[in-house]
Amino acid sequence: LVVEASQTAVNSDAETTNVTVSATAVANAADVTLTTLVGGENYIFTATSNDFNVDGVVAADVNASAVTGAFDLDQGAAGALDVTGSATAANTVTFTGTTHTNNFIGGTGNDAVDAATTTGSITAVVGNGTNSVITAALTTGNLVVNSGIGADTVTAAALTDANVTLELSNGDNVVSLGTVGNGVLDDATIVIITGDGDDSVTLNENTTANTNVTMDLGSGTNTLVLDAGGNISLD
Repeated sequence: LVVEASQTAVNSDAETTNVTVSATAVANAADVTLTTLVGGENYIFTATSNDFNVDGVVAADVNASAVTGAFDLDQGAAGALDVTGSATAANTVTFTGTTHTNNFIGGTGNDAVDAATTTGSITAVVGNGTNSVITAALTTGNLVVNSGIGADTVTAAALTDANVTLELSNGDNVVSLGTVGNGVLDDATIVIITGDGDDSVTLNENTTANTNVTMDLGSGTNTLVLDAGGNISLD
């Protein structure tokens, strides 16, 4: 399938659909927007330098690793989805799955992942670059972030009983978990490992005897902020 201009809908009955975006470059904007991409199980975007958006994809797997232009994808109907972004350019990916399992693999560009996960699972493997992972509604699900070298930001504002594993590499990383007044980090299990750099970790909620927090922050001027204003237990 060759796409040379923006499309309001793309439907495919094939199990795997290869998509080539070949369009005239547009300054300061996406060259192509695919408003709806549905019907197939797997979509593979072949090598292109075009910047393009995919809005409303419904599929099981999307692979854009060969793309060298900026890649922007918004999931359509909530469901399980695996996304492999550009290996070299910036990726912006929004997942709508809530109780589902969503996975993202980025590259050496700047990656931004926004997941609507609540009780499901979101895993983001982001490479070198300035990356951000936001899970604003995650409560009792699973969050895993693995990053390369760069300043990474991870935010999980609704956290209560979730399992969180963050393996962040060298860089000035910023982590914020929970929201003041939201509740407690009751049965949460939190593991944060970072490399060299000035890291900042904020726990915005109280802990209980059931909370398990493990941190191994690398060399640098690291800051732990306890912003709950209540009970925090550190062993």
